Amino acid sequence: MIKALLTIITVIAVIFGCILAYGYWHSSTHAQFHFTLNFKNANNSNSLPFHKSEISFLDSEGHVLASGKVDEKLHYVQLIHPEVGNCYEKAKSIPSSKKSRMIWQDCYKHLPSWVSQWVDKVSQVDLKASNCTIKNIPVTVNKYNSGWWMWWVPLPHVFGKPYSYYSAHITIEKKCEN
Repeated sequence: MIKALLTIITVIAVIFGCILAYGYWHSSTHAQFHFTLNFKNANNSNSLPFHKSEISFLDSEGHVLASGKVDEKLHYVQLIHPEVGNCYEKAKSIPSSKKSRMIWQDCYKHLPSWVSQWVDKVSQVDLKASNCTIKNIPVTVNKYNSGWWMWWVPLPHVFGKPYSYYSAHITIEKKCEN
């Protein structure tokens, strides 16, 4: 009887350990990155001095890790995957909401594993628009990854599959120079 009880406890502990290990692995290899960009003009009010801005994320040595496009209304950055492209643009180009959602989901499934490969290395960004370029803007990326051990809770509105969450925000206060 005691041996059977110990076997059951061991099996439960191994299963729970595997569940936790999967959660840790998934959060280590899948990430979401939210990057916002604000511009200050001479009057200290938020404005976007140029349109169709592109951003490059760089490591400390200046190597390009990834690129993105600045959303003109909300000033967040849409990441551009090197193989699948810009998921926002793909989904927006389809008028049907159901088909658009399917295209978004198909495209987006590639982003989290790709982001996790480079986001820890970001230390500066380059901003490029049609009329100017600002190089080597320092940036600090914040990481949040404390919920990986709770991913298995069967409430989809509480957790779900675990991700590492990264965020950064910069405000451009200097004028563009060509």
